[in-house]
This record gives sequence, structure tokens and C-alpha cells, in this order.
Amino acid sequence: MSRSSDGSLWGLFLLLLCPLTFCGGPELGGVESPAAGERSMAEEHVIGPEPTTIEITAGPDLRTALEEAAGAGSQSSLPIRIEGVKPPTRAALGVRVFLNHPGADRNTSLEDAHYLGSFTFFPSSGDAQPQDFLLDAAPALRRLEAAGEFSPEAPVKLTLIAVSLEAEEVPQGELRVTFQGISLGPQR
Repeated sequence: MSRSSDGSLWGLFLLLLCPLTFCGGPELGGVESPAAGERSMAEEHVIGPEPTTIEITAGPDLRTALEEAAGAGSQSSLPIRIEGVKPPTRAALGVRVFLNHPGADRNTSLEDAHYLGSFTFFPSSGDAQPQDFLLDAAPALRRLEAAGEFSPEAPVKLTLIAVSLEAEEVPQGELRVTFQGISLGPQR
């Protein structure tokens, strides 16, 4: 296995986790360009057992990308990058992400049309470095469009919830991670 310059297996993980059309080459939606996508980066955010909802107001480019990704029969992707996530050091936990469902909580079904995806952490020793996670919003957008619950004119709301992966109960204070921001949309 190859390791990235920081010694992690992150690149390999992304390659295995994501389809090549989403994670590879020029299609990668890193949304580094503010004109191409939208980002929420005001301050450090906390993801815990209580839902955290981030609202992103879509500019013209992002509205176009949202409409394209939501279209019936569309094969396009719409990447969401959750940036600067600081891994927990003690508890194994997962983070569930829901699209336009601020009422979601840890009991919301993963079969819900708003469910966007998850990422997980397992306890590690040492000083774990912040990580970025990629999810594709397009499948959830298509489900919401089919159900008549999507409008590209409305702000995009991403709700994140930390859930324990431990067999025994974990103190609420250990069920939290912080992140720097979320970027959404195709890179140009």
C-alpha cells in the first residue's frame, strides 16, 4: 500500500470509497474556487449527538450544478467536501449527513430520501491530523427531486450528526468532532 506524504492511507481510502468519476481527475469537485461552488467556512463547527445544520446559499453556478445533478436520468455528481475534520481520539463514531432535513437526528433512517452518506472514525493513538471527506450529493438530490422536495432556489441545508459505533455507552462529550467548513459544487 502506498502512503501519502503525511504517512496516511487517505488516497487509497478515497479511491476505494468513491467511484472514479467522482473522485478522480478533473471531475473531482474540490470546490477550491469560490466562483465554482459555495462554501461555509466562517468558524470551527462541532458535530455531536445533537444535529448540526449548515446552510449554504446557492449562487448562480451552484444553482445550475444543483439542477443538473437533480435531473432525472442524470449521471452527474455534485461533490460535498467536509473540510478540516479533527478525528476523535477516544471513541469510535460515525457522522451521518442529511440533505435539506434539519429535523434529522440519530434515529432518522438511513433509508430516508434526505440521507446523503456517512463517514467514520476509530480511536487512534498519537496526534491525528485533520481530514477532508467527500460525499456525492447527486443521488440524494435525485431522490428529493423525484419526491417533489427539491428547489435549486432554496438554500442547501446539510445536517450532520455524530453517532456512537461502540458496543457500550459512550459519554456524550466524547461523541464530537470539529470541522472547519463545507464546500459544495463542481470545481472549475
